[in-house]
Amino acid sequence: MTRIVLHIGITSLGTPRLQAVMDEKRGALEKAGVMLAGLGRQNHTKLYMAVAEPGHVDPLRAARGFGPKAAQAKLLQRVTQQIITDVKTHEGHTYVLTCHQLSTLPNASEIKRLHAVLSKASGEIEVVAHVDAPARMLLAHYSEQTLDGRREGLERDIALADADRWRSAALKHWGKIDPATHHFPEVQAPPHWIDLAGFFDLWAGVFGAENIRLRPLDPEGFASEQATDEITEMLGIDANIGKATPAPVPALPSAETLARARELNFVFERLLRKGRIIPKQLWNKFMSEIAMPGPPIDPGALHTVTDALTPKLTSLIDRFPDLADRLAPPAPTAPYEEAQTTQGYRATQYAAAALPRIDKFTAQVRRKREEAAKARANGGLPEDIKLTPVAEKLFSPRAKENYHNLSTGRFAPHNKIGRVNEEEIAAAFIEEPLRDLPLGNTGRVIVGCMKNEAPYIVEWIAYHRMIGVDNFLIYTNDCTDGTAEILDRLQEMGVVQHRDNTQWKGNSPQQSALNKSLKEPLIQTAEWVIHIDVDEFMNI
Repeated sequence: MTRIVLHIGITSLGTPRLQAVMDEKRGALEKAGVMLAGLGRQNHTKLYMAVAEPGHVDPLRAARGFGPKAAQAKLLQRVTQQIITDVKTHEGHTYVLTCHQLSTLPNASEIKRLHAVLSKASGEIEVVAHVDAPARMLLAHYSEQTLDGRREGLERDIALADADRWRSAALKHWGKIDPATHHFPEVQAPPHWIDLAGFFDLWAGVFGAENIRLRPLDPEGFASEQATDEITEMLGIDANIGKATPAPVPALPSAETLARARELNFVFERLLRKGRIIPKQLWNKFMSEIAMPGPPIDPGALHTVTDALTPKLTSLIDRFPDLADRLAPPAPTAPYEEAQTTQGYRATQYAAAALPRIDKFTAQVRRKREEAAKARANGGLPEDIKLTPVAEKLFSPRAKENYHNLSTGRFAPHNKIGRVNEEEIAAAFIEEPLRDLPLGNTGRVIVGCMKNEAPYIVEWIAYHRMIGVDNFLIYTNDCTDGTAEILDRLQEMGVVQHRDNTQWKGNSPQQSALNKSLKEPLIQTAEWVIHIDVDEFMNI
């Protein structure tokens, strides 16, 4: 029977790094009998969005078009089938799902829905979470929330230490949802999961206490080349998967940065109430612009939280002795007070300077919405996102769904960054003629590796042909969305050389493909060669 390991965070604490290392070591893990789920490259957010309470629309579902119940139901069906297919295909392997947002699920009904999905694929399921001292977890989450738009100060969360049960008190703030003003509990409310005893009981009540494993968070160790040791320990495998590429140890923003951000969030809320729209990418840019150097908030300043939650950790440490050092209380310091802003910072003045950028984006979104509304009133999609009759015939159902999601979601082509208005009529496009290469010279060559990249291929190739690339050598493996068929057709047209790499060997499909490419005449006779992915464009 295939064993499923479900890695649920907690939240983003260390999880992105472990996900990146597993992705890096994907090939070595497969050799060791470990298969990473096909729901995404690293963080399997589709699983989280699929099992969340239908009436509770979180930031991810709101941004990616899965807020409506019908859309979420369809996602749940697709995710369930994907997991069942993956597990059947890799019978006897260890199958890994990882998503740090899963640890934030507030309701037992959601965790039961998750269990129901996984139990259709396997009867052997283990849940793994990495944890830290409650005060440090609270600070890490507060920092992330504030940069994402949180408006309430940390004092509100600290006051929950006086409640009889932290988890219950925190969940009282999880009711309000207002996407228009960026009011999601995941952003605005206290984290219920730092009550680790309550967190364990919630998950154990569904999956069984014997199937839950809590492990200590180790930011320094995870960032080092020894992160692979934690991967093998976490997955319960006895294998050497090599060393990880070292990464910087994550650092919390300074206390003043958070104070500045919180002030700006209040101003942004007023703009949102007046109908302005601030996308996440632009919001993140504003936050980076107001950042200040300095020390982060000291976890010792939250000693009342530590005093309230530490006594409840005894039973967890008895069950998981390795947690003892990491869950030790931080040394107490002076009680928390929000930092003062310096250098004459005024959030209103900064927002006024940012307003032209916000208004420009808002106008673009409103225009798109008006166009979409007119198209719906006329019984269809806008003409610029409809598939052509040929595409309707050739695209698989999965490819059609991907195209629709891309065309109507946040990854749709847009005109929000460049200085040139790409929507204005310009001079007619003149295709650059291909170079007349001498015999035995294949010119400038791109080597690429692809898996399920159908929506992006033609634009990527057309762009690079236009700037002077002569030839393309593309390797694909395990494609299900029409990628291989598109490349086969382009090969018939003489545009690319396509190679099937499904039976790859070695540490990864990419490395296997690159090794094979060295034997190709196309590479051996090239003027120069570059290896890039389909989401990368050369800029000259």
